[in-house]
Amino acid sequence: MSLAQTREAALLRGMNAVQRPEVDLLPQTSSSDPRCQAIAYAMGVLGDPRQVNAAPGSFNDLLELNNIPYRQIKTPPDLASSTRALMVVFASEDGRALAVHRSGGLTMAFDSGSGLAEPLNPALALKPYAYELYASLPVPLTGLPQLLSFALTSNVKPLLVVLFSALVVAIFNLSIPMLTSFLVGTVLPLGDLRLIVETSLVVLLVALCTVISQTFSSLATVRMESLVNLRLEAALWSHLMRLPLDFFQKLGTADLMTRVGSISKMRQLVSSGLLTTGLGLLFSISNLALMFIYQAQLALVATAFSLVCAIVMVILVIQASRLEKPLQEGQARVTDMGLQAVVGMPQIRVGGSEPFVFEQWINQVVRLGRLMRRGEGFNDALEILAEVLTPLGQVVIFIVLLVLLDRAKDAAAMPGASVAPGSLGSLSANQLVAAFVSFQAAYLSFNSQLSALAVQVASTVSQLVVLWQRSTVVMYATPEPGHDGTAQLLELQGQFQMQGLKVRYPNAPEPLLNNINLTIPQGRFTAITGASGCGKTTLMRCLLRLMETEAGVINVDGIDLRNLAVRHYRRQLGVVLQNAPLPTGSIYEVVNAGRAYSRDEVWAALERAAVADDVERMPMRLETIISEGAMAISGGQRQRISLARALLGSPKVLLLDEATSALDAPTQAAVTRTLETLAITRIAIAHRLSTIESADQIAVISGGTISELGTYRELSSRVGGYLNRDEL
Repeated sequence: MSLAQTREAALLRGMNAVQRPEVDLLPQTSSSDPRCQAIAYAMGVLGDPRQVNAAPGSFNDLLELNNIPYRQIKTPPDLASSTRALMVVFASEDGRALAVHRSGGLTMAFDSGSGLAEPLNPALALKPYAYELYASLPVPLTGLPQLLSFALTSNVKPLLVVLFSALVVAIFNLSIPMLTSFLVGTVLPLGDLRLIVETSLVVLLVALCTVISQTFSSLATVRMESLVNLRLEAALWSHLMRLPLDFFQKLGTADLMTRVGSISKMRQLVSSGLLTTGLGLLFSISNLALMFIYQAQLALVATAFSLVCAIVMVILVIQASRLEKPLQEGQARVTDMGLQAVVGMPQIRVGGSEPFVFEQWINQVVRLGRLMRRGEGFNDALEILAEVLTPLGQVVIFIVLLVLLDRAKDAAAMPGASVAPGSLGSLSANQLVAAFVSFQAAYLSFNSQLSALAVQVASTVSQLVVLWQRSTVVMYATPEPGHDGTAQLLELQGQFQMQGLKVRYPNAPEPLLNNINLTIPQGRFTAITGASGCGKTTLMRCLLRLMETEAGVINVDGIDLRNLAVRHYRRQLGVVLQNAPLPTGSIYEVVNAGRAYSRDEVWAALERAAVADDVERMPMRLETIISEGAMAISGGQRQRISLARALLGSPKVLLLDEATSALDAPTQAAVTRTLETLAITRIAIAHRLSTIESADQIAVISGGTISELGTYRELSSRVGGYLNRDEL
């Protein structure tokens, strides 16, 4: 039988072994939708069982409505024979969803139709796309122990492999002093060359096995760290993407990134630091046992000395750890200030503020340097102490050994004295040398491991406390509403109604908007104008759910905006915000914004925004790179590229905040003609009369309310009205 036939036969035997899911993997859903059952099964495999609520729309909408992080990928061609992350695939024949994962060396597929998990049939035709699913952070998160439990859930087997390999390493390490004692105390005095060679080979074999076991343990540790890191990072970034906009405005960019990065550092500390601590504790106990086996009196003295040394080191580590929090905060301030200086360099140059900015930056660097010097002082003291204590401990042991030998000699010289078996006085010279060499090897290992263990525990715990304190700002932040299973998926028509809207910024004595009542008809052009600072942009932010209102309600097609699935709602909007920077990347990537539109569709959007000719004249056309701050293109080109980005995908509603303020009159007229052909709801904030004169209705905001409402002709002819002022 050939190798291929053997594999095929093994696969068929596996397919015949149909398995029913374990109880904790049964789909937790009351829906008959097979997609929900496949998702529920997959979340059970991930160790994140949950109730999956059915929802209309695409599979993406279903995942987002249930707050499940996902990544859409191409279906792997070798799915049945390779190790892949858990994913949901779809059969080409009937489109049924299958939850696919690895179990017991096989690729298992849960079929919601049969309710069974069976090996995936490699001959099953699958659709070309699939979804990788990830676990979400616990809600609510109660503390660090719950986070550690979440990180290790579904990774128990890799952890057990690491612990088992560590135990094997410990056993091999324990055998080295024993073999050394046998070699020195028994083999060498006999002078048997053959026995010496055989014992030496055994020692070499044990050393080789120790190296192999340590390598295997390291590989198992790396695998476990990778799995835990993927689980944590996916859940963390999913949580971060659901936080409200005002959360990001409270912290500096670098400060926020260091707080987010604290979770990854905590994972590294837990997976490497605590694991190393556990192994060190295991090795220390084994060497301590050997010390008492060889010589209990010396072991007591050595243990006491090592404990004193460990306590001194822990005190130094605790003193150094008190600088950890101010050090991290100082590093975040220096990085944030440098980042702001680089981004704001044009304004700094124009204002001639370079000396002031440099002074502020250097002050922060000096403060940080002082903290770092203090920390380095503790670290240097720790290193010096570690170098001094080991030889000092050996001197103490030698002195105690000489005292014990002298007492044993005096006791043996006394008339009628008997020597107890196993005592120092009963040992021959060779046995004494063997016992002491073995004891010394065990002591050196014990002392170094105990000191490293004490330092590791104190350092790891203190760093974990500081990192957790900094990360709680992110971990405990409440996601914005509209990301849970109770939210409604609305296919937008484009009618908005604001009733009694009241908006107040934090710490502001008076509300900026007060009692706003406005109806925006479907498929019409509504312009919003008013004096600078009156609240026009704030009103648009409320329509985008980027701000919460203090009172009042915004109804979208008759449904309260707060009840809508916010991401599905925003996906149907085309938005150009005032002075919003463009991301870096090629023009195609910037306009496409991560969506799956073709190059022809991007060109069509650029054409509608009256910027296609400008892009055509650029040397690399769609591949032209827009750098940080879009300095290589004009302000008008930046606005039109932003408009093309908003128009791509045929949005149901278009929201424009001063979207044509940098355009000349002919270009603005061309853009206006294009927008007037769109049979969608348009809401524009503008000051230019040429921008708003074609609006179906114009709302004027003054004093926090809608002071005027009507067409351009009506408002421009109103005596004392906003559009009939002398300055216009």
